[in-house]
Amino acid sequence: MLLSCYKMMNPSISDSDVFTALRSFLQYLFPNVEIIQSQQNRNPPPKGAFIAMNNVGKRRLATNWRTYTNTEEQKTQNTVMPTEYTIQVDFYGKQSGERAQVFCALFFDYTGSDVFPKNIRPLYVTDPVQLPLITGEKQFLERWKTEVKIQFNPVISTPMEFFDRVSISLIPVPLEE
Repeated sequence: MLLSCYKMMNPSISDSDVFTALRSFLQYLFPNVEIIQSQQNRNPPPKGAFIAMNNVGKRRLATNWRTYTNTEEQKTQNTVMPTEYTIQVDFYGKQSGERAQVFCALFFDYTGSDVFPKNIRPLYVTDPVQLPLITGEKQFLERWKTEVKIQFNPVISTPMEFFDRVSISLIPVPLEE
């Protein structure tokens, strides 16, 4: 099996797709609360209640499996890597403890399975924990943290040559005496 060009292509499901799915679920639950992705430079946090999402890590869940595409338009080896994505979700402001509890209950319920897309699935969520936060104005800001585990199976396609057409011809070989 020869690869004509072993060039990595973009996975079929990106980190952005996973964050978009989680954000959509949070907006479904809390339509009037601002939701941001943290670790953005030079952006102050929103005023009032808000929810922040931050990636924590990825973990392989199983051995890869492969499929192949052999058409006139596309000849690829498709590698699937089952992945667990951990995202920290922080709830800020008044009633953030209640929002964290509602989120955990419904993420781990059929509601999470119904709202998330079919290729990005909720696995489980940790119990919410309160983390004291003192603002720059020396004021207490209520903050609750939880971590969600989401499974997705990105497909990475690499170009592949197939040995699917054979041309056989006989070549006479002179006999030696």
